[in-house]
Amino acid sequence: MTEEVLSRRADELKDLLEKYDYKGYDPFDILNSPFLSSVSRNYYFNLVINKFGSRVASDNLRKLLRVPLIEDPKIYTCSYFAYKLLEDKDPYNSKLMINRLVGLTKQSNYGTYWGYDYTWPTIYDGTNRKGNSTLVPSSFAMFALSYDFTLTQNNKLLNILDSTLAYFIKEHYCFNDRGYFLGYFSHSKVNTHNANLLGCAALSIASVITGTNTHLNKISKCALTSLKLIDRNGFLSYNDHSRGNWTDAYHHLYIIGSLYIIKSFNDKVDKELYEEKILQLSEYYRDNFLLKGNLLNYFPNTFYPIDCHNYAAAIIFSVLFQNKIFADSIDIYQLFLNIDKITWNKKKKRYLHKVHKMRKDKRFFLRWNQSWMFLAIAVLMKKDKIMDTFH
Repeated sequence: MTEEVLSRRADELKDLLEKYDYKGYDPFDILNSPFLSSVSRNYYFNLVINKFGSRVASDNLRKLLRVPLIEDPKIYTCSYFAYKLLEDKDPYNSKLMINRLVGLTKQSNYGTYWGYDYTWPTIYDGTNRKGNSTLVPSSFAMFALSYDFTLTQNNKLLNILDSTLAYFIKEHYCFNDRGYFLGYFSHSKVNTHNANLLGCAALSIASVITGTNTHLNKISKCALTSLKLIDRNGFLSYNDHSRGNWTDAYHHLYIIGSLYIIKSFNDKVDKELYEEKILQLSEYYRDNFLLKGNLLNYFPNTFYPIDCHNYAAAIIFSVLFQNKIFADSIDIYQLFLNIDKITWNKKKKRYLHKVHKMRKDKRFFLRWNQSWMFLAIAVLMKKDKIMDTFH
């Protein structure tokens, strides 16, 4: 029964991604409207409009405002790994995703980077203009290119990784009173911990692949700044801004997964300290996010909103790290069936954005929900293949 549902959903999501040519709306894209993008460059105006777009603005309103569908490195990266797992003899789709990622690269005098295709005003860290370098989508792209290079030995990918490594070490190497960190944006003054550690993980892998080991000390120094702020209970805030003292389930998992990767690839780090912090973080996750009946909280001890992105991350990380995070206290197949039952839109053949206590958010965000679930389903379907390959 479960295998049948997984196979059907994989086909339906593949069809969905192909139908939209891997382009879609994003929670933060509202300022791409031609009616809004030129109205004001005022930070506060843009911040309010952006929050409205991410939390309220419907798909129909986006269409009315002529918000265009956009490409995103995360869509291509999630789809790439899903296709690598699901493909048999035909490698076309995974190659297409790599080519799309390469096509999205941006060049500067200092190297290569990726960004979001929208202007993003944030509460914590000012505004990042459309297309400017952004650490998280760049890290996702680097994961895909790094893995594909190990399979293909394509020197074009190696050159891009080397160029991206040089760019982020120079342009995103930031400092505040807590220490050094990789900035979410090149101008960051606030350390967003999950982004810093995700970037450190991606750059550690790129350093090993390109043989550029001279950057590993800087990377380990950036990671250590966030590592030291993990408290004894295993809590690490979203960022070090006064309003950033919170976390949620999937960002917490990003942190754990990133530490596993850094520990494995960066020989300049204290591996015992990393292991200690990973155990603390994992215990915090089990205590605050896991629920009986194979359900997950969104915030610590807070069930709503229900978000399939949250469940997808749990499935993926559980398999990649042999369930060490969950200590065998969760059935990931039942976890999938639960979220599928709650958030699958039978009429539209796609997943809902979020389910709140009193309402369903049916908005269609390709990056946030569909591409993540596509990868999670592929991971479940090919769990044994992953275990044989990585363990």
